[in-house]
Amino acid sequence: MGNSPSNSFSELKKVASQVAPTEEDLRRLYVLYDQNGDGMLQRAEANVLFSEALAFTQEQIKKKFSPDTAASLCQTINREKNLLVQQIFQDSDLNRDATISFTEFCRVIQRLRSCS
Repeated sequence: MGNSPSNSFSELKKVASQVAPTEEDLRRLYVLYDQNGDGMLQRAEANVLFSEALAFTQEQIKKKFSPDTAASLCQTINREKNLLVQQIFQDSDLNRDATISFTEFCRVIQRLRSCS
């Protein structure tokens, strides 16, 4: 509860960079974004997490693509970020209770990692 955004983003980058994050790593990340401490990610909390994941993706794009291609891809991500975050939330919330449980969180992380 009450973690600073920079600490959360640093932890997100650390976990996302791992080849195979452990359940403990994922739990620690989940708890960092669960700002109200209720054990579930509310839409606003999940939006912060997914927005920061997209920011991390942009960092990786800048490292792996030419400057022109990276600029174009990042511009597209920025333009469509709200739609992307909304879609990730909807795809993650399997039981449609308007929250992301830890199990749902692990599933979406696994799916996102399989795309990289």
